Amino acid sequence: MPTKTAGNSTVTWTGMTGGPDVANITANLSQASIDTTNINGTFMKYEAGIVEGTVDVEMFYLKSVHSIGAMTPGTKLAGFTVTLVSGNTITATSALVEQSRVVLAPNGVVMVTMTVRLCDGAVTIA
Repeated sequence: MPTKTAGNSTVTWTGMTGGPDVANITANLSQASIDTTNINGTFMKYEAGIVEGTVDVEMFYLKSVHSIGAMTPGTKLAGFTVTLVSGNTITATSALVEQSRVVLAPNGVVMVTMTVRLCDGAVTIA
């Protein structure tokens, strides 16, 4: 289980060991509406569509202690879960790394800033 710091939020995925310290998480979720209005209807009717979104993560870890895998754009992270300080979770079957920035300090601390797109299955918000 990752260390809960910097707001007590965490981010995890399959293959991660040790868990980085998370500085910031921003979840950008949306759900499209689907127009189901009858052809001769007198008012508009809508149903909820598919949940989609991205998650921006800024995290720190020690290269000598943690293993978080590849962070290059195009990498898919299986079993992607965000746990917010409130205890709420956002879980996706996988997340596609769209952007990443990796900075390695001389003391072995690595800072990763990345944007991932939730994909390939259900997105659960609890």
